[in-house]
Amino acid sequence: MKQETPIIKSKHSLVIALTLLTVMIVFSIRYPEPDTLLDALLRSLGIPLYSRPASETGFHISGIFLTVLFIFALFYLNKAISRHRLVLFFAAFICLSSAPGWLVIGYQHYFASGIYAVELDPHQVSCNYVWIEQQFSGNCQLSIKNHSKDTITVQAVLELPLASYHPVAQESILLSDLVLQPRTDNSFHKEFKLALTSKETFSGQMKGTFKITLSDGQHVRAWK
Repeated sequence: MKQETPIIKSKHSLVIALTLLTVMIVFSIRYPEPDTLLDALLRSLGIPLYSRPASETGFHISGIFLTVLFIFALFYLNKAISRHRLVLFFAAFICLSSAPGWLVIGYQHYFASGIYAVELDPHQVSCNYVWIEQQFSGNCQLSIKNHSKDTITVQAVLELPLASYHPVAQESILLSDLVLQPRTDNSFHKEFKLALTSKETFSGQMKGTFKITLSDGQHVRAWK
């Protein structure tokens, strides 16, 4: 009876492939800041993140580096296995896409406390506004997940980039006393008022464009 070819034909190549994939996963983690750990490392070394650093546009240096690592990882993975290559390549891609988020959520659930146990998607934060009769006012909707077992009270500051030229870009929207219940996705609908001036009445909505800073009174984290 003919023996089936072993799926692993080179343990050495497999170790190299798994090591490269692990490095990529760690470098791709976005915690506790909005930048990936690789971007934070490059910033600390004084290396620009983009080929046109003044405007932060062009080729993303971290993206190029991770792409090269991924190519090498696939090369060694191909050398390491003899069967089911397509399935394993697909599994490696899914792992790289999801594992950084899983690791952060796992850490927040079991080890983090205070503001470091909080999860927020800034692209889902939206604010409706209206300027009428010398008053600029509105309300903001945001969802914040508290992964810890403790209740957390935070203050949120929403800022638009100055380059957006929106009237609100000149001021910060302050949303205070957001009480986050433990192990819960907390939804808020908070009103705000700003001291702005305009020659005409206008209204609208802003969504997914804010830099959001949360503070629990001791520590501060930002999302953008």
